[in-house]
Amino acid sequence: MNKTLKFMLIAGLFAGLVTTGLTAQERGRPEGPPKPPDSKQVNQMVIELTRVLSLTGEQQDQIRKLFLAHFDEVRSLARQEGTDREAQRLIMDKKRREFEKAVNDLLTDEQKVRFKEFMSKRGQRSERRPGRR
Repeated sequence: MNKTLKFMLIAGLFAGLVTTGLTAQERGRPEGPPKPPDSKQVNQMVIELTRVLSLTGEQQDQIRKLFLAHFDEVRSLARQEGTDREAQRLIMDKKRREFEKAVNDLLTDEQKVRFKEFMSKRGQRSERRPGRR
């Protein structure tokens, strides 16, 4: 085989492998933002917050209601068509801040400090996840 033909064959194989790898990576990623948690997952989240913040029973109930209402609203917003991704991201960010403020308003001063630390660590973890910006 002459050198040009070998080079073209190798280049074609390489291009095929790269394209196949990229396509497989794209298929492995979920499309769009993650699905909001269901009620079982919300209960797990409240249990984790209770462990970290030593929530009272009343605080647990109030925060569970906030979580459920927040995620219902997020689901509703996610279903809206016609909103571009950037506008939707800004709306979701605003809703997240409102939710975190509502939770914060239910906490004691000591719990607020721990909640801020918890949310900071949680944000750092989600930034390291693949597919996150």
